[in-house]
Amino acid sequence: MTNVCNVQTMRRMKPTHPLTRYRAQHGLTLTALAERASLSKGYLSSIESGESFSIDTAEALVLATGGKVTLEELAAARRKGAA
Repeated sequence: MTNVCNVQTMRRMKPTHPLTRYRAQHGLTLTALAERASLSKGYLSSIESGESFSIDTAEALVLATGGKVTLEELAAARRKGAA
């Protein structure tokens, strides 16, 4: 039940980071996407908060989203410091 509540909350917040938007649109928690990308939940959270990340991490996230979040979107979000 907690996961559903979190997804509903994310939808109401109209998230700006492409990974947060992707998770909301697909009903995924931080943990679920982090596991798909072989990242820790904390690291994914910091990325969504605007922290820097490597190209290898970006590529893992693109693969984990099935290409629905692109390298370009991740780079743009990083430049903006999107949270």
